[in-house]
Amino acid sequence: MTLVDILPSLGAAYVSRCDPALWPADTHCVCGRITVDGVALEDVADAEGTPVQWGSILVTRVRSVIAGEVGVDAEFGDLLQAVVVNRHSVGPVVKVDVHGPGRCCVSPVELPADLRAGDVLALVTSHVHGGACGRSAGSTPVS
Repeated sequence: MTLVDILPSLGAAYVSRCDPALWPADTHCVCGRITVDGVALEDVADAEGTPVQWGSILVTRVRSVIAGEVGVDAEFGDLLQAVVVNRHSVGPVVKVDVHGPGRCCVSPVELPADLRAGDVLALVTSHVHGGACGRSAGSTPVS
């Protein structure tokens, strides 16, 4: 019997939440916090506000979660992956539709079933729309 068998919640700590084919090469999960270029994405949201572009990652905040639809404070293109960055959920994942203020639904992505308003998400998208998401933080400018 292993420690993970005794405390199943530890098992989630060993699962990579970021698909390496989609995320920047310098993405790491350190003590449950996702960092890109050595900076925790949760810290970017706290310091810069949301939505904010950090390199190729869009950091946004959940505004609502209702019946399989998740509203965030950013507009974006095709959503490839979404990850909660302000906490480490050990609950099951479910498919949800994520949409911005314009309510343009996109393909379903997997997020924790216990997602709630106020959670900070990191989104990997095909492109970011202008407007509030056009501002960027970090070392890589938004084009």
